Amino acid sequence: MNLPELSIRRHVLAYMLNAVLVLFGIIGFRDLGVDRFPNVDIPVISITTIQPGANPSVVDASITNIIERQVNSVPGIKNIRSSSTPGVSVVAINFELEKDVDVAFNEVQAKVNQVLNQLPTDADPPIVAKLETSSQPILWLPPP
Repeated sequence: MNLPELSIRRHVLAYMLNAVLVLFGIIGFRDLGVDRFPNVDIPVISITTIQPGANPSVVDASITNIIERQVNSVPGIKNIRSSSTPGVSVVAINFELEKDVDVAFNEVQAKVNQVLNQLPTDADPPIVAKLETSSQPILWLPPP
């Protein structure tokens, strides 16, 4: 006897099995624990350094490369991205999700403090910042 035949002969049993499955589904959905706005700390640290009037190649050689080499030894780094534009160096460090963002911030800050004397004297001190997801816009619209 197969399942369709059993369901036809004993239709009350089939209804009861379906009712139990629906009940378990409702209980499971209720206890799922999904949050609309979960509190997620994405471990991303950015280092921004401004050197007024410097061209991108100077910024890259005298700021970006020095900072990249120094922070590369921090444990738990997933990847490092950097950009050198006229007068501005930005180094973004992505850490593994298991890494505590506060610990990563302190480690990166300590590494940056070690290279302050190697940076150009006319450059502003590097600004080390955590990525705050709550302060980021949800949607960016280009101007018309």
